[in-house]
Amino acid sequence: MTAVEIDLRNAGLGPATPRVLTFVPTRRLTAPSHVVLPEPMRVALANGKATVQLAATNGGTYAGLWAWRVTEYGPLARHVRTVLVPNSATPLAYSALVDVDPATLAPEVPPPAAWWGEIADLRAQLAALDGVSPEEVEAAVEAWLAANPLAGEPGPAGPAGPAGPEGPAGPAGSVPTNAMLAWRWGGSAYVASTSAGHYVGPVDPGNVPDGSIWDDTSA
Repeated sequence: MTAVEIDLRNAGLGPATPRVLTFVPTRRLTAPSHVVLPEPMRVALANGKATVQLAATNGGTYAGLWAWRVTEYGPLARHVRTVLVPNSATPLAYSALVDVDPATLAPEVPPPAAWWGEIADLRAQLAALDGVSPEEVEAAVEAWLAANPLAGEPGPAGPAGPAGPEGPAGPAGSVPTNAMLAWRWGGSAYVASTSAGHYVGPVDPGNVPDGSIWDDTSA
């Protein structure tokens, strides 16, 4: 188990208003002696703080790919995180846990500053309107986020595909100028034979190209 220290504060950096967090594993977890169901574990904060003991999502008791889904319940809105918890002998800050994509459980890409700026501008514009409640502001922001999802970085390259078909044969090569040619009688003149060869050895080379020479060294 890893101790996770929670410290939530308001905009003035004072303790957050009384609130509750719930922790739920993203799937059913199985160990040799027990099973953990994906049901919420409730943690109440005191002065914005609490320490919770969580099973590690990697290298711990429960194998496989999974994460903790955390819901922060506040007086005006709620916030959901999906996080990884490493196996640690020392306490970890809740704010330092790595957020992952809820669908793939891959680490999320930190949003650029401009993206946060657009959200801040939207909140400011809505808050300046008369008769707009904080709940309506958050609902409008959530609608904007749904319409403007944050694109992640390109994923890793996939495996190489199968080899393509064999290409056409290249042009015939030329005989080097310093190569030894065999010349055979063509009926009226000697003709260079690029396929004939000169065989030197004790064994008859057998059926060889016309014009070839065998030097028998067996005697």
